[in-house]
Amino acid sequence: MEKQLKDISAEALNNDKVCGFLCVDNNGLCLTASGEANERSSGTVATIASLAQKLDSSNPIVSIESDKRQILIKTTKDITTAIYKSC
Repeated sequence: MEKQLKDISAEALNNDKVCGFLCVDNNGLCLTASGEANERSSGTVATIASLAQKLDSSNPIVSIESDKRQILIKTTKDITTAIYKSC
């Protein structure tokens, strides 16, 4: 599974404007982090995804925007993914 996650991470980082990729499990354990994504954000990303699912149980996508970047967070099955895009 680790190789698959690294391959997905590399593929995501090849897209225009994608500058980071983070993948965590439901407990907030970092499965992979690359680019500008920092593994220290794992717990925060997992918590944000969990809280979003309490508001909308239909697999919401959370978008966090700042002047410098956009972070998209989505949970699929037991894995939460955060994609960091530069603005």
